Amino acid sequence: MLKATPIFAISAALAMTACALEEDSIDSIDSIDSIDSIDSIDADLEADFEQPLVGLEGANEILGAQGEASTEAQAESLASLSTYFIVTRQDFRKCAWPLCGGVYVKRVNRKKTLCADGTLAEECYITETNLKTIGLDSDSAYAFTSTFNAGHALVRGHIVEVDDPNVAFPIPTLVGSEAWAGVTEVDDPAGKFRRVDSTGLECVTYPCPVFHEAFLNHFFQRDIAEVDLANSGATNAQVADGFAELDESGLLVVGTKYSVSGPGGTMPAVSANEFYSRVVPKAGGESCGINVCGDGLVCCNASCGWCVPPDIQCIQIACDPVE
Repeated sequence: MLKATPIFAISAALAMTACALEEDSIDSIDSIDSIDSIDSIDADLEADFEQPLVGLEGANEILGAQGEASTEAQAESLASLSTYFIVTRQDFRKCAWPLCGGVYVKRVNRKKTLCADGTLAEECYITETNLKTIGLDSDSAYAFTSTFNAGHALVRGHIVEVDDPNVAFPIPTLVGSEAWAGVTEVDDPAGKFRRVDSTGLECVTYPCPVFHEAFLNHFFQRDIAEVDLANSGATNAQVADGFAELDESGLLVVGTKYSVSGPGGTMPAVSANEFYSRVVPKAGGESCGINVCGDGLVCCNASCGWCVPPDIQCIQIACDPVE
């Protein structure tokens, strides 16, 4: 059973802290000089904020015997404790896996990250990224993991120690509940990471709070007037797709603040240096073991996850489960 202290005990304190901040201090979190102050605002809450993540003894129960979420409720519990990570560097040390060969990750927008052993550090080593709770097929999971390891994607999830039958000790694993791929795949995008959603408002004046942003791994949020996705260098088609996703389900954006003024006053806006599209399982295809068959393909061997054209036969053998 998952043994963790509920995080909701500090929610009221966080809300009171956020409400007590002056508007100019909220805006100041976009200035470089205020990076330290973001962490100092809730420094006295840091221990409580992190405590639910320490000693997550039910990690293997969440993953199940084959490393999969055993129930929807467990997957939702995992997501409720999760946070957003980015890869800081790959591990090129020359020693045997799993001690070497993984990647280092950190929480975006924060100085410290809670590692699998319960310590806080600037970055944490993980051996692998487990995306099975997201439901990606093996090809999609491999492609996304490559993008993530290159530092061009974000994973919402949880760092835990997971038992591996091939290793004599638990290995540090990032168990993902959401996967977000960078659109332009720029290296080290500047700014702060936020989730941006449409407010659905239509105004007769300008600027208008048509968007709402919430900073990842933090409690700051506010309405904003504009989001400049084109500043990221994305193509016109990518920008159009980005706004369509933003309007429908939300978008992750990293960038900096600017101000817009008009008859309705002055409001903050965001200039994107990169934005991230959510990676979801393929829809509409036939389920085939751990895979989902693409268009024009059928499942010929669910044990192995093999998809083939309808007129092709394949060998009916049993494949070992993917760990």
